[in-house]
Amino acid sequence: MNIIDANKYGFVDKLSLDKFRLAIPGNLPQDFYKYLMSYNGGIPENRRFSIPGEGEDYIHIGYGIHNGPDSSRLDKKYNLFKHDIGEIYLPVFADPFGNQLVIDLSESGGGAVLFWDHESSGGYGKLKRLSPNFSSFLGSLSPGSGIAENELSSCIDNDDVSLLSKLLGAGLRIDDSDEYGRNLMERAAIAGAKSIIIFLNEKNVPIKSSIELARRNAEFFDEHKEVVVLLEDIERKKNR
Repeated sequence: MNIIDANKYGFVDKLSLDKFRLAIPGNLPQDFYKYLMSYNGGIPENRRFSIPGEGEDYIHIGYGIHNGPDSSRLDKKYNLFKHDIGEIYLPVFADPFGNQLVIDLSESGGGAVLFWDHESSGGYGKLKRLSPNFSSFLGSLSPGSGIAENELSSCIDNDDVSLLSKLLGAGLRIDDSDEYGRNLMERAAIAGAKSIIIFLNEKNVPIKSSIELARRNAEFFDEHKEVVVLLEDIERKKNR
């Protein structure tokens, strides 16, 4: 199994991990204990998983025992979410949207992995069981970031820079091309997504045929004239 960012903020020592294990209720499953000892906050290269009745999602970040950023610390995330999810549930991964993958620490739970949707109502009803244990969950993961084409298209159509940033963080390549060979800048030009165009320019994404595509749309839609001006200005500055 290939792991991304294994021990990014340092290896965990057995003393620190045992101290954390004693500070939480229930039982820290042995398979997750070994995972922390080996990878401490890393995430599997295969990170796509299925949520019963909802479709697919993907792992964005993993938590470990270290002195790195609070957003990646297992102890900080446990204390942050224990009142919302329940003290018996340990967050171990998150998707790009803040939803948590948690381990059931209770004796009856047997170390099951569950999905917690932070935007759903209903307290404990937010939890959906994914796998009976951590090892089986890792074995169920499939390749790819899980980023669906309709999700990317919606992001561009709505000129949503925040979502695009999350998709890039989740594995979308900045040089990604669609089935017609158009890069993200060209797709943003067609959609008239000015904020995304500015964002992509800051990431040095090539303009390619974006100006021509924007000009075609400007013949029919006045709002695209501003996109043409924006792209022409970008090109002019690059050619100085």
